[in-house]
Amino acid sequence: MLPLPTISSTVMAQLDRAQILAYRYQASCLQARHPAGELVAGARPGLQDSSPRSAVISLHARVEGVSPEDWSDRRLVQVWGPRGAIYLVAKEDLGLFTLGLLPRDPDRLELLQSNARKVLRALDGRPQQPANILDLVPSISSQRELLSAATTGWFLPIWDASATAAYPAEPVEADPEDCRLGLARLFLHYLGPATSKGLQWWTGSSQEDVAETMKALAPELATVEVAGQEVLMLEDDVATAREAPPPRGLVLLPPEDVYISRICGPLLAPSADLHARLYPQAPLPGALIVDGELAATWRRRDRQFSFSPVPGTQIGDLADAVAEEAAALPLPGAPENTIVDWVRD
Repeated sequence: MLPLPTISSTVMAQLDRAQILAYRYQASCLQARHPAGELVAGARPGLQDSSPRSAVISLHARVEGVSPEDWSDRRLVQVWGPRGAIYLVAKEDLGLFTLGLLPRDPDRLELLQSNARKVLRALDGRPQQPANILDLVPSISSQRELLSAATTGWFLPIWDASATAAYPAEPVEADPEDCRLGLARLFLHYLGPATSKGLQWWTGSSQEDVAETMKALAPELATVEVAGQEVLMLEDDVATAREAPPPRGLVLLPPEDVYISRICGPLLAPSADLHARLYPQAPLPGALIVDGELAATWRRRDRQFSFSPVPGTQIGDLADAVAEEAAALPLPGAPENTIVDWVRD
């Protein structure tokens, strides 16, 4: 296996935990919501939609006036993105989240394209559930192979929170190499600073592909020291991190939101207890973030929410604001039927 590259031997800056959390909070558009209708700006980081309507809750955290149906806005599109999860992304970024995941190896690329052609024949111009496609194309032996073929962008998923179907899509007209670099920039901007191994985990790409991507981006990268570890950051983002204002406000984030991604966990939840709360084996909870810090985890069934505060959280100071924000989430059902419970460990 090829070693991951060392981008620079010189540390450009030392940044502390508070600066990185402030930077990520600002980069993730959580410091202040975009005006109503600016869904593209809200979806720019790529919003994972693994739990029912997670992407809509993530949009609500970033944009004013989000409705339960905004996931289907024509300016947005669902993709099988990094690690095969369903993401809601800006349609103009479709190439990044499809072609940006394509392997460079010509044999692997040909296999994906061959499988994608078989899928298109099976779809025959109409949406089909993944299980049906696998029945019609026995040479594709697993859903994982099916999702890998979707990185061609020739077919895409649609998930309405109850069922998933794949449908034929217009081919993306973009250079795959530009898309690979663009996706890596997006990762570093919203989830950075990070490591090459972090990018490899997030994209599911081969070590060789990640090494080549990072080598190509090297002129744009800086090595920074955070909590005693040397990590990579877009050089243009270093000054932003130094000057980012302290996070302010209360926000409810769904499981796998950008700000609480596992990649961000070591700084957001630095203690073993906090990390275990936010990243249990399964299923992952949502997070109540207050002034950039984890204050509680939460789970829901319809409009009934159960919050588990972290040690030290004063519920009395938060209860009314949390109940108000939970009722405001763009979910099915009447806001007045929202129930918020607090559960101590």
